[in-house]
Amino acid sequence: GIAEQLADQRAWPINKKDLHQGISLIYRNGNNLLRLINQLLDLSKLDAGQLKLNMRQGDVIAYRWRGISTSILRSFQWKKR
Repeated sequence: GIAEQLADQRAWPINKKDLHQGISLIYRNGNNLLRLINQLLDLSKLDAGQLKLNMRQGDVIAYRWRGISTSILRSFQWKKR
């Protein structure tokens, strides 16, 4: 992965553009992992009865599609570079 490439001294010198893209990818993936961990912790709290669930009516399909389409767009933007 990109972290191994950045750590591999044989790959240096790395140009600034590749370095920036690699660090950006690691940063985004770290944030995604943090968000996932927080969601799992929230589910654990909910299961233990320590989290109050605020329910409201909405369009789950539209909400989910918006998240999926945003993720797809980010993926294409990354590959385009």
